[in-house]
Amino acid sequence: MLTTWPVHRLPSWYVAGQAGCASLPPTFVPDQWGYVRDPTTGQPAQTAVACEDARLISRLDLFVLSCDPGRIEWNTFMGPLSHAGSRGALWVVPSTNTEALPQRVPILQWPAHNDFHPLGLGVYEQAPGKARLFVVNQRTLFTTIEVLDLVCEHASCYATYVRSIAHPHATHTANSVHPVSPHAVLVSNSHLLTRRAPPRAQYVAALAMRMPLVLARALYFVVRPPWLAPWLTKVDAVLRLGWVAHVSFDDTVHTPREDAEQYAQGVHTHLLAKQLGFANGLVVTPDDRALVVASSMYLGTYIYPLQAHDRQGRANWTSPHVLGARQWVPTPFLPDNVAIVPRPPGTTWALDDPLQGASVLVAGHPSVAALERMVHDTSTPAPSWVVQQSAPC
Repeated sequence: MLTTWPVHRLPSWYVAGQAGCASLPPTFVPDQWGYVRDPTTGQPAQTAVACEDARLISRLDLFVLSCDPGRIEWNTFMGPLSHAGSRGALWVVPSTNTEALPQRVPILQWPAHNDFHPLGLGVYEQAPGKARLFVVNQRTLFTTIEVLDLVCEHASCYATYVRSIAHPHATHTANSVHPVSPHAVLVSNSHLLTRRAPPRAQYVAALAMRMPLVLARALYFVVRPPWLAPWLTKVDAVLRLGWVAHVSFDDTVHTPREDAEQYAQGVHTHLLAKQLGFANGLVVTPDDRALVVASSMYLGTYIYPLQAHDRQGRANWTSPHVLGARQWVPTPFLPDNVAIVPRPPGTTWALDDPLQGASVLVAGHPSVAALERMVHDTSTPAPSWVVQQSAPC
């Protein structure tokens, strides 16, 4: 039996038992696409605020952050969808020094015409000083996963653009991404019925996952009106139309143009898990024994034991039997992001523990009303909670 309890000992960035968290030191980097203004120059700039995701690169003792200050005017999940002209950025900050200034990560070879609204972030460590980043990008026309190669040397980091991925079965409403190899990821899709309608062919192809193609083509004209979309996404969450997909890709395919069909070249997908109400954060235990997916609609997490493995003990994500029967673990709030706390050495666990001694940190929002107010007015912050889920020994 998995249980949930509040977390009182948090990483140094957090302040347990208080109304907020320790803020990063402010820094402003000039950028013509930045949403905010540098208070000293008045010029557009990037700053590490409105960060959706953070991932630790353990070999470098660095956190990578995905931040988009313009999310107050461009949010494909909660709205509004009023202005997509600004761009966000990626940042790195030492994990052991909370007073260090965040450093913006420049992206080399980024196509100049492509917008950048980073959301979910995944890191696959490849070698000392090198990692592959996977970034969910809430673009103006459709959502993509950006593949970037990160290099850190001499106390500075930069990333190089590899390719973009877009596929109606994988990035329709992509939210969180978890790399399982340098060429494959798991990605949660929060909704089938979207707030921002992608191009017609892409939307119809996504709808056709759940219904005959003829019906999908007819339904497209019903679900695409912008005035109706916010209500349909709520219905979608109640009906549990979200899913998790496995995506593999060829990184030799170059995709410089903003073209959904070209972004699907060399991409292969298959459905892993479905019937998820507002599928949000997802993570896999380090030993590939369980997949955890947060449901922001149904206030809890789904934990799937992994049953098919290769000779090296890694999960065989292409096997039709990889996921076992899921367990539901409730939370006292709307869960958003999740992270794994590995089991300590020598830990024993119960036979029915799908996490096999590990536990899950779940962060989320205890007040829907406060969260929605903050979406439209960032001067009134919304509270956040963190709980830990694990099974008694």
